[in-house]
Order: sequence, then C-alpha cells, then structure tokens
Amino acid sequence: MSDTLPQTATLDNNLSQKQHLVLAAMLSGQTITAAAQAAEVNRTTVYRWLRDPYRPEFWLALERGQHELRMAMEARLLGLANQAANCLEGALADGDGKAALALLKGLGLLR
Repeated sequence: MSDTLPQTATLDNNLSQKQHLVLAAMLSGQTITAAAQAAEVNRTTVYRWLRDPYRPEFWLALERGQHELRMAMEARLLGLANQAANCLEGALADGDGKAALALLKGLGLLR
C-alpha cells in the first residue's frame, strides 16, 4: 500500500481535499461562492454536494462543524456571563436607567 493518498481521498470521512477546503472556508464564515473559489470548484458543485441524498458526507460534515462552532461559542459566552453580570450590577449601582429597563425587558417583566 502506498504512503500517499490520491487527491480525492482523505483519512477521516471520505471527503475530497477540495471538499475539506470548502468546508473550512464555509465554517470560517465565507459564502458558498467564496468558499468554492478558494477550493477552485464551481459553486454549483458545492450546492450539489450539499443536496446529494446518496452522498450525505459533505452536508453532514458541515452540520457537525457548525454544531461544534455553536458549542464552542456557547462555552465562551458562558465564561463571560459572570463579567456581564458584574458589569450590569455596576451599571445598576450607578443608577443607569437604560440598563435597568434592559434587564427588566430581558427577564420578561416588561413588555
């Protein structure tokens, strides 16, 4: 067996190198068009990868990547919650009426 992989093979999940490039670009916030250009494929190819019911690996990998990003962002925001509460507490102690109204609205106590 060869130590090198063909350009269309990968070790992890049967995605081609170009598909990995598109996924990385899309997960970094690029549009489908920009991601396709970065991987040197036509954007219609990316749409085909996203919609192919017989080969769901690409869109499943995209969904998995988006889920991981979402979880990482939630963890980061939870880490900032204490700072945010301290900031709000300080604003309320200083008599900041806008902060007080925003808190009441956020808690659903004002409509």
